[in-house]
Amino acid sequence: MSGRPDWLRTLVRAAYHAPPAGFWRSVDGLRRDLASLPARLRDPSRRADPWETIHHVGGDYRVTGRESLRFIQTYGELRPDDRVLDIGCGNGRVTWPLAEALGSNGRYIGFDVSAGAIRYCLRRIGPVRPDFTFHHLDIRNGIYNPRGRIGESETRFPCADGSITLAFATSVFTHLPWPTVVHYLAEVRRVLAPGGRALITAFVLTPEVRVWASQGLTKVPLKPYGDAMTSDPHWPENAMAYDEARFQSAIAGAGLTLEAVLAGLWRPEPTYPGGQDLLVLRG
Repeated sequence: MSGRPDWLRTLVRAAYHAPPAGFWRSVDGLRRDLASLPARLRDPSRRADPWETIHHVGGDYRVTGRESLRFIQTYGELRPDDRVLDIGCGNGRVTWPLAEALGSNGRYIGFDVSAGAIRYCLRRIGPVRPDFTFHHLDIRNGIYNPRGRIGESETRFPCADGSITLAFATSVFTHLPWPTVVHYLAEVRRVLAPGGRALITAFVLTPEVRVWASQGLTKVPLKPYGDAMTSDPHWPENAMAYDEARFQSAIAGAGLTLEAVLAGLWRPEPTYPGGQDLLVLRG
C-alpha cells in the first residue's frame, strides 16, 4: 500500500479492523479448507479432520501434528510413561500422534479456551484413548475468546501440583499479553514434577531479530508495541513477540531452568525446523 494516499490506507485499515478478530481467521480457514478438499475426498481417513473455518488448525492437521510430536520426542525427551499436559490443546492435532506414542501407563491432560475444540477432542479422540482427559477453560483472550469468564492471569491449569512430567504449549504464548506469560510460567512450574520438562513455542526477540523485523526479513511481519512487538497493534494478541532477556528473567523467576532457545523458521538463520522459536525448560 506504499503508493496509496494516507486517507486510503486509513480507510483500508478501518475496514480490515471492523469485523471481530476471528472473522479474518475464519476467512483464511475457508481458503485452507477449499485447498484441502481434493485430499479429503481422496483419503477417507481425512474426512473427519476438523475444518479450519470453524477450528483454527493453523496448517495441515495431520502433518503439523506429526511434526509437533517429533519435536516433543526430540527436545522434550518424550517417554511412553510420561504424564503430559497439553496447554492449549485445540482440536487435538498433537493429541492424535501422542495417543500412539504414550503407553498405557502414560497420562494426558489437555485444555483449551474453545468449547468446540474440546467437544471435537472428546468426540473423536475420547473413544480411542478414554484415559485421556480434556478440559474446557473459559479463559478470556482478546483473539480467541474475548467473552471468556476467567481472566488469563487467574487461570489455574487443571492438574495437581507436581503431577506432570512433560508440559508443552504450541503457539499459545505467541497470543498472550506479558502478565499472562509470567502467570503461565508459574503454573508450568507448579504442575511440573521435579526434573520435569516443558516446551514452549514463542516469538523471541534479540537485537538482531529486531533489526530483521524492521527490515521486513521475518516471515511474521512485526511492529513495535511498547517494549514488545506484534503483528497488529489493533489486535496485538494475533502475534506477540518478547525479548529473550525478558523471557530469561521470567523463567528464572518462576523457578524454572532455561536449557535452550532454538530459533524457528520464522526468522533468518533458524537452528531447528519448527515455525516459531522453541524454549526448552526444566523444572
